[in-house]
Amino acid sequence: NDGVIEETATLVNMNVAIDAVGADTELTFTLSSNGRTVVPEESITVTKNEDGTYTLSVEMGEGVTEGLYALTISKLGYTSYTITDVPVDRNSANTPIELGTATLYVGDIDGNGYVDGVDAGLVERNNGKYGDISVGDVNGDGSVDGVDYGAVERNQGKESIVVKYE
Repeated sequence: NDGVIEETATLVNMNVAIDAVGADTELTFTLSSNGRTVVPEESITVTKNEDGTYTLSVEMGEGVTEGLYALTISKLGYTSYTITDVPVDRNSANTPIELGTATLYVGDIDGNGYVDGVDAGLVERNNGKYGDISVGDVNGDGSVDGVDYGAVERNQGKESIVVKYE
């Protein structure tokens, strides 16, 4: 040994369940601090567990320092779910952080954080057309129809959720 101390990477694990019924679009997990993204994607590993929950492993080091972070879970065509004040530190590396269940509501096609009349209008205008969630196919069957409109109507008034980690 030439006096160099090699430090092993510290991984902080977070467990979360996702409730998002509708089109199977990709989930996105973003860790931020002070409203800006600070954790590079390559520092986060997402694993879907057999029970359907997700484990996020965050590697502390380059660009990831100890502190409180916000975890935002988003999915194209859905409202988002943000958990603030999630502690990322060397102490939390010993025990996974349990974040509970994040609920995302399908129907926020325009991505403004709300399922509203604009989204319903988009589905109505595209009724009978083929496409993906960007044109209103919120159930993921390849076409825009009454089933999609019903899902958007059921979620009218739902909005992106922000909760504080406790």
